[in-house]
Amino acid sequence: MWQPLGPEVEAKTATWRPSPTERGTFNILSSCVLTLALCVWTALHLNIPEHGKVHQQTWRKCGWLAIGLFAPEFIFVTAFYQKIESNRFKRHMQHALASHSLPQQSRTPTLVSRDGRSHGTCRDEERRGKAARDQESALERHHDWSSTHCQYAAMGGFAFDTASLDANFLPNDRTRMALTPQGLLELVREEVYLLPDISAEEIHDKSKANWFTKGLVCLQATWFCVQIFARFGQHLPISALELNTFAHAFCCLVTYVLWWDKPFDIDQPTIIPVVDARAQKLCAAMCMRSPVGMLMLTNH
Repeated sequence: MWQPLGPEVEAKTATWRPSPTERGTFNILSSCVLTLALCVWTALHLNIPEHGKVHQQTWRKCGWLAIGLFAPEFIFVTAFYQKIESNRFKRHMQHALASHSLPQQSRTPTLVSRDGRSHGTCRDEERRGKAARDQESALERHHDWSSTHCQYAAMGGFAFDTASLDANFLPNDRTRMALTPQGLLELVREEVYLLPDISAEEIHDKSKANWFTKGLVCLQATWFCVQIFARFGQHLPISALELNTFAHAFCCLVTYVLWWDKPFDIDQPTIIPVVDARAQKLCAAMCMRSPVGMLMLTNH
């Protein structure tokens, strides 16, 4: 008779095996379930939730947990793409900050006329005052822009807040707008004094997981991978559950390397208060160019 599932002995259902005499079922299940739970749950570094919708973060994480459980390579690809974008953003941000820290003479060259009198390129007093304030603010910065700042900004870590204004100009009764990396670059180029001068330690202090917590997860995943490689090298049997857990553990390790500088499970961003006219003008301009502002123009 044709047997599509193989001989009867090979197709027999596996039974519970005790631990004391051999590698038991409980040992396999406990090791795999623990590694899967740690890798899938802790490897997810979600973005900061929208203002007033922190309660939806649990449902978002459940959705990403399902993705991480059935397609761990998708989480790895997402982390890889974010790491590339973070490195590119870091170069642009450091260049933009460095341009503000240059001496005023190098940033505003003068033109000399035939009669020997020099005329500055920035003759408008407002522009001169703005450049002086920008330079002074940039020189007063005490913390460098690091990879942690880039990952924090990419996850919505900096946001305008208009709650203190008498007349809120943001659409749909919003009082907070998160800045994208592109928006943060424009903020530095236009009004660098608005950029919060916070350290990487302050950002990590808001994170729910530090290097020790991440190190323990990586240690568990590494130990599981070493066990699988050891059994493979000794030509010992490996169950299908262990192979599936090995794939998750390997993707978790790579994801942690890519997201090592990214804060974990932050609910509130760093606020950029909109108090003066320059900040209000910049915030309004960014809002009108954002999808929210374009939707408002379409509806009207």
